[in-house]
Amino acid sequence: MIRCGLRLGDALALPRDCIARDGDGAAYLRYFNHKMKREALVPIDEEAEAWIAAQQQHVLAAWPDGSCPHLFPRQRANPDGQHSYPAATYRVRLKRWLADCDIRDEHGQHIHLQPHQWRHTLGTRQFSTATSRKRSSGASWTTTRTP
Repeated sequence: MIRCGLRLGDALALPRDCIARDGDGAAYLRYFNHKMKREALVPIDEEAEAWIAAQQQHVLAAWPDGSCPHLFPRQRANPDGQHSYPAATYRVRLKRWLADCDIRDEHGQHIHLQPHQWRHTLGTRQFSTATSRKRSSGASWTTTRTP
């Protein structure tokens, strides 16, 4: 999620066959954006593509007949692979993992992290990269005012 900026629900609903390629062979993550009610594509790097391929193999090992349509199938009570991983389970496991890692803020308090923050992290990185490129290119800044 942090590399693609997907919402938790969109990420957990990814189809197993979620990689698309453009005419030059560049990889894109294909998903259904439930908020916009349409299919969308987001570019992915080689590391994300390799991780997705590994997850696809993991799913095919559990359902060798290819019957599971999900990249992230529910792990229990899902003999035919038709149910995707529940968002509530993801949130519980994230909270448990953060507690197990004993990750704390600058005040020594355990951090509180929501899956939606991954989207903001990606957006901040993209903005920082664009800002850095603009500064190094000597481009000027402009602002647009709306009435």
